[in-house]
This record gives sequence, structure tokens and C-alpha cells, in this order.
Amino acid sequence: MQSLTNLAVHHQCFKDHTATEFAIEKFRHFHPDTPYYLWCDAGADFSGVAKEYNAVYNYSSVNVGHSLYSVPQLKELLERIRVTAQSSQAKLILWMEDDVLVRGKIRLEPEVEAGCLPYTGNLLWQPCVDLIRFKYKLEPKQEWFGMAGGALINGNLFRNRWELIEEFASVDYPELLETCGPQVGYGDVILQMIHLIADIPCKQGGYVIDVNERIMPKIPLLRRSKKWWIRPSALVHGYKKHYTK
Repeated sequence: MQSLTNLAVHHQCFKDHTATEFAIEKFRHFHPDTPYYLWCDAGADFSGVAKEYNAVYNYSSVNVGHSLYSVPQLKELLERIRVTAQSSQAKLILWMEDDVLVRGKIRLEPEVEAGCLPYTGNLLWQPCVDLIRFKYKLEPKQEWFGMAGGALINGNLFRNRWELIEEFASVDYPELLETCGPQVGYGDVILQMIHLIADIPCKQGGYVIDVNERIMPKIPLLRRSKKWWIRPSALVHGYKKHYTK
């Protein structure tokens, strides 16, 4: 199993103290020493929470939100991930969100380079697949996206291949917005695309599940996962019990 010295956490928060603190508290219960980077997205003051749970705190006056990014917002978001990757020097960056429930130790095989949720029904739009095949000359390792909360970002990608990421944000992403529409501007799509154009495989599920299941391709129709609470995954995405805003 992969050592957690190779893991760091990137967590963007806004104004929901209850949900944010619950997420951090549960993570710290199982992983007290893993580097944790809490990024406030031009919201409330979380410096006290960061101090209590031994997290590195960053406050940005630029609000990027959590989806449907403009090009400037996407560049800001990716720069924050790069700062976390450079500061931590971790192999893997856990993409933490307020609705990720941590209920056990995260155990990963040494060969894992990135990780995503098994949203096999979330098919990438054809222009996304064509971009990978024709511009980057790669056969997509998967043709669907699942890098939502609980995903594992490859840290070396953000440290060593920043020019590739800049090319995607500056050139590819605006084109995809035009051809695919604003729905391509979700974080789980963008992070998946960046890993695909870098030819980095993602471990699919196992360590993480979702409260909901995607049951129809390209249609955001959800149903409750069958007995997700007894399935043996360390992380659960979509746990919104403590949301207050």
C-alpha cells in the first residue's frame, strides 16, 4: 500500500463552517499528520479552523466558485492546485470538498498515479475525445469523467508539466466551451481532461464511492447508491448532511 507521506489534501471552502469543519475533522481522525491545504474562495474566515486542525491556510480575494468556470477563474483554480502540489511535494493530491465524508484510512496501491469516481455513465463529449486523439495524439485511457470530490490529482503533473496545463486552460478550454457548452466547465470534467491529455491513468473507485449513482449516459439523473453506508470505501462523495448554505 502507498504511504500517506505521498498524499496531501487540497480543500476549497467558502462560507459553510459546519460542513467544512466536519469534513476536516473526519479526515484528521484517520490521518492526523497528512499535509492539508485549506483554500478560502473569497468567503468567510477559516483561519481558526485551519489552526485547530493543523492545516495550511490560504485566502484568495478572487472567487472562482465550484463549477462553470470562466477562463480566468479556471486559471486561478489551477494555479491554486499548483501551489499545493509545489508546497507539499506530494505524489497525489486529494481533491477534498465539503461533501466528502472520510470514514476510514485511505489505502492505495503503490502504482496509483491518480484516482477518480467510477462515473462510467458520465461520457465525455465528442469534441473532448477528439481533442485527445487528434491534437495530443493519444488514445483516451477512458472516455468518461469522474474527478469529483474524493478524486486524486497527480502532483507531478502540476509540478512538471505546467506548460501542458496552461495550454489546456488558455487554448483548449475556450474552444471546448464553444463546442460543448458551459457543462464542460465542471471541475470533474476539467481535471479528468487534464489527466487524459497527459496520458495519466486514473484508478477507478474502490477507495471512494458516491452517495448517488449516475444511471444514464450524458443525463444528470441520479439515484441513491444501494447501501452506500455499508460499502467498504474510505471516502464518500455527496454527503451533504452538514450543509447549511
